[in-house]
Amino acid sequence: SMSGPLDGRISTKPGESVDVQLSIINTGTMDLDLTASVAGLPTGADATFSSTEVDLDTGITSTVTMSVSMISTAQSGSYPLNITYSSVEFSQSLSLELQVADSVGLTVNSINNNIAAGPISEVIYTFEVTNLGSASDTFFVALDFDENNNASSWFDTTLSTSSINLDPSSTQAVTISIRERVAGAPTSGCDVGIIVTSSNDDTVSSAIGFKIIPIQASAQITVLSGDDSAKPGEAISGDVVVTNTGTGEDQFLLTTIGEDCGLSEIFTLSAGASSQVFSWSCTIDSGASAGSSSLTFRVTSNARSNYVVEEVESFTVEENWDNDDILEISFKDESLSMASSGGSSTTITVKNKANAPVNGNLFIIGNDTSLFDIILTPVNSETPSDEFTLANGQSAEFEILINSRVSESESALLSISATVVIGGVGYPAESNNELVIMIDGPELPPNGVELPFGVVLDEQQSISAMVGGWVFAILLLVLMNFLRKRRKIASVKATIEEAGEQEESKPDKKPKKKEEKTIKAHKLQSNECRMTPDNKVICPFCEAKLGVPRGSIPPFKFSCPQCDKKIRVVENQKF
Repeated sequence: SMSGPLDGRISTKPGESVDVQLSIINTGTMDLDLTASVAGLPTGADATFSSTEVDLDTGITSTVTMSVSMISTAQSGSYPLNITYSSVEFSQSLSLELQVADSVGLTVNSINNNIAAGPISEVIYTFEVTNLGSASDTFFVALDFDENNNASSWFDTTLSTSSINLDPSSTQAVTISIRERVAGAPTSGCDVGIIVTSSNDDTVSSAIGFKIIPIQASAQITVLSGDDSAKPGEAISGDVVVTNTGTGEDQFLLTTIGEDCGLSEIFTLSAGASSQVFSWSCTIDSGASAGSSSLTFRVTSNARSNYVVEEVESFTVEENWDNDDILEISFKDESLSMASSGGSSTTITVKNKANAPVNGNLFIIGNDTSLFDIILTPVNSETPSDEFTLANGQSAEFEILINSRVSESESALLSISATVVIGGVGYPAESNNELVIMIDGPELPPNGVELPFGVVLDEQQSISAMVGGWVFAILLLVLMNFLRKRRKIASVKATIEEAGEQEESKPDKKPKKKEEKTIKAHKLQSNECRMTPDNKVICPFCEAKLGVPRGSIPPFKFSCPQCDKKIRVVENQKF
């Protein structure tokens, strides 16, 4: 005889396996050699026995385990089974009912374990849910965030759906939209779990995890120059391309630094993508120095405001000067006047008109330079020097001090020449204007007479007038003498008597005392001084001790060669 489950049923689910204990008893009088078999298994079911062949002696009981396994796609339902142990002479069967219940199962998978997210745009993470059960099922989807590194602190995450309905063996994709809300997430990423639970059996669920990694900003600038050599004021040009070498989509700002190239572009690139070709054209500054120069292209990330990348592009500034127009040299004043024993000063301006550094020396030229002692001194310096070193467009000023060597009236015309060195080559240069100098000699006796009412007589006229005056005076005296003698003869007696009376009546006269004259001291004005015993004067303005023009007798005026002020020298008083 054979016996099995008490209720005669075998219960299982698709995708599962169940074991059933079968008891076989030999109640006959002969030994049996039996072989097991089973009939009625549904599709997708398989049965195995712990002992397919059993040697059963008389009165002996044997226990055999039958395992029934179902594939996951097996159909649910009740199926009658007939289990038989038989031999040639004997056969014994047991009828059981195989009950296959609806199975519940699912799987969740994705091809990505992490995703980079930034603030510019949303990124999509995709995963799939498959119904492994034997019946239609509704699955609930939820996200689980790590408590220690909660992704929701920095990222916004949105599920495309929180529940899906699936037929047996069907699959559906679910997406998560992710966008960075606040910067500062760990560079190693934040863990996020995806949990999917069956509504048919809430104990059945499946889960996977992934990382949300904040994007890393990076870019590469490629500059393609078309024309990289020009003179100041001219333009250089070319193209530029930007490639996003970061880990996520980013928005970039492309500009230039140092030169105005009219380039300011904003564009968005996904990771690994390159921008369109941007054309640029830069005008070289009019004051640029000749030689190698550079401009800088800069790209700034919008996703990471602290990220900046620059690319330096070199170009050549060409020479921009004429050999005869390198320097501009000019006198501040075009004329000066000075006393024959004095001096004067003015300034000279030297400007570099070339777009390169220059150096050189200044020289005073003219046919009358021997009339003067000339000293050149850079402004703001106390050391005389005729040397100059000028950068591009720079100017320098020199003070030129001119002292007269002569004691008579003279005039002179001076100019400046220079030897200028630029790029190791020397060139001549001359001043744009000339300096006229007038020397005022000492005052001489007048050559004529100036009378009131604008009457002026020259030397010859004055001599003639004087001779005529003397002749007239002599004639007048002769005439007066002749007339006096005639009167004297006629009245000699009367004259003698009158003279006697006058002598008698004439009282004694006391001699007059010589009147004492008081001399008042002359007070010096601010521009006046007196000569020292060694025939020198001390300037009342700068206190310089100066020599006076030869033959000069106070009072007279002359200019101080040190401060160029007018000085009046007055006579020394005796008391």
